[in-house]
Amino acid sequence: MSSLRGPHGRMIRSMERMVTICVMPAAGASSRMSGWKPLLPFGKSTVAGTAAAAAISTGFSVILVSGYRAPELEAAFEGVRGVRVVHNPDWEAGMLGSIQAALRDIGSVPFLCVPADMPLVAPATFLAVANEAAERLADGLPDLPIFPTFGEAPGHPVYIPGKLVPDILRQPPGGRLKPFLVSRGALFLPVDDPGTLEDLDLPGEYESARKRFDA
Repeated sequence: MSSLRGPHGRMIRSMERMVTICVMPAAGASSRMSGWKPLLPFGKSTVAGTAAAAAISTGFSVILVSGYRAPELEAAFEGVRGVRVVHNPDWEAGMLGSIQAALRDIGSVPFLCVPADMPLVAPATFLAVANEAAERLADGLPDLPIFPTFGEAPGHPVYIPGKLVPDILRQPPGGRLKPFLVSRGALFLPVDDPGTLEDLDLPGEYESARKRFDA
């Protein structure tokens, strides 16, 4: 990808200036769903497969974090180009612990983060968030976390600067990442994408999203 247009119109000419990794936690037990979310059918793939495909289609490498039923997730994505599975043995502690497991693997690099149960996020949203981060760096502005927003509500994928990785690794794995990022001066980027808010926790949410995706 040699050139992209950022949300403010500037041409961004090199993916080297942009975040290229997307961390997708998929470690939970889906206790509120009628089945295990990551491998539930969705479109022509699965929930996690569709979420990963959106990121991969726009040039990102996906780090999928396994936990509960890890062997099944690893088998489902074995050989899938652009996806690498990292295991979090302490997945029951919470999602932040899964993000930390990915960061111990990739190191202190900038990344996007979106849960694997959000298959409706549009590919353009991944690019809009990454491009906003790249434009800020090009303008010499502070490298800050960026949340996409729809209807003023913050969603995913979230851009997280590499400089914050050491502090994130020091957080308790059962904590919440959003308050930490907001405390570091997070920015909010309006996008025209309701999928940025739609995680599929309940059977009704899953069935509704599946019908709309297939329509």
